[in-house]
Amino acid sequence: MEGNNLFPWKRILDFIASIGQERALGDMVSRAIAELPSLIPCDMSWAILCKLSCVDTVLCAIPPITSYSMNVPPEAEKAYLNHYYRIDTIHQLVSMKQEPYLFDYRNSTLQELEITKDYVKRLVGINMSAGLLFFDSESTEEATIAIGRAGIRKFSDRDERILKCLQPHLQNLFAILKKQDTILAHAYTAAELRENCRLLSRREAEIASLICRRLRPRQISTLLLLSPRTVERHIENIYDKLDVRNRTQMINRLTTGGEPPR
Repeated sequence: MEGNNLFPWKRILDFIASIGQERALGDMVSRAIAELPSLIPCDMSWAILCKLSCVDTVLCAIPPITSYSMNVPPEAEKAYLNHYYRIDTIHQLVSMKQEPYLFDYRNSTLQELEITKDYVKRLVGINMSAGLLFFDSESTEEATIAIGRAGIRKFSDRDERILKCLQPHLQNLFAILKKQDTILAHAYTAAELRENCRLLSRREAEIASLICRRLRPRQISTLLLLSPRTVERHIENIYDKLDVRNRTQMINRLTTGGEPPR
């Protein structure tokens, strides 16, 4: 058993391996906020996928696109997505550093900020937060995974070291899954331009994307609330329109523009 003074390398590696099993960005983020408290004790965890734009004093010119949370009050999550991201000057500070952050909102400088008094303290109800930031190739922030504490126990140097160990691994995984999601979301449009391909419907494109993510027909049926027979019929139509005979050929056609079998 790990002693209190030993750095939890095994648990960190297990965490990275667990997160690395996911094949979709949303699933990876959801698992990360669910399992991060096992490494660093906290009262709540959350993630925001966004496209933040910091120009002069204007933060978040483009609003966050979605969020995930564990134990965050629903009204606080909704309020942030609808309004408070516009005045989140705290986030501007951490985004500029481009490294894991730890904040104590009882700090004299932070506690006077509007975002601290009106949102962090009143709606969320925490005294401290710590988190990881993820950036694109142009150093624009695209996501945050964070944890918060409502009590008086500060985040330690050990907690910060854990976050710094996780940052590069989760950044790489985030980049891979985001690229995959982008490719799969638009892959069918490239295939449509190939010879002998006919336009996929929106539902067919959605199912084709899920097949590329290795979901089986029954899983797709459950996810999309469709009958198994309806999913099978859509898959038959996809194969017919793309002039392929199986999933492997379909994935090759969609992701690489490969020629149909002769």
